[in-house]
Amino acid sequence: MLKLPHAAYFEGILQVRDVSENVIDEILLIVKRDARALVTKIKKVKGGWDLYFSSQHYLRALGKKLQEKHGGTIKVTATLHTVSKTGKDLYRITVLWRPMLFKKGDVVLVEGENWRVLRIDNQVQLQHLVSGRKKWVKSWQIRTPQAAARYN
Repeated sequence: MLKLPHAAYFEGILQVRDVSENVIDEILLIVKRDARALVTKIKKVKGGWDLYFSSQHYLRALGKKLQEKHGGTIKVTATLHTVSKTGKDLYRITVLWRPMLFKKGDVVLVEGENWRVLRIDNQVQLQHLVSGRKKWVKSWQIRTPQAAARYN
């Protein structure tokens, strides 16, 4: 059992955006099973959720685990929180995780044309449906057919 200095204690925030409540429940279940950290607060915000964690080391590992399992992008930032009595800088971290709106095998729109997703890394490898040509693009350049229908 983890002991905390007080109920509002946290070392980092996991910002989860553009997901359903099922994914939040999955994250809470993972944390409960591991018992290496606690979620001290859950806050619904515009576009997603903020989960406050008692361990920043665990939070970093959880962010990587979410990215490996569900794909998406992760951004980790650190903010100076205070300076300890010994003069050491103490930071709080924020891990932002946004899952991709598409997965390997999906058909997506890039520059108005249909492409199949072959691979997702730092960039996304696509194959044109008609010509078979392959290319790499940044994930922000891709629109899913559902999103394209909303904008057109």
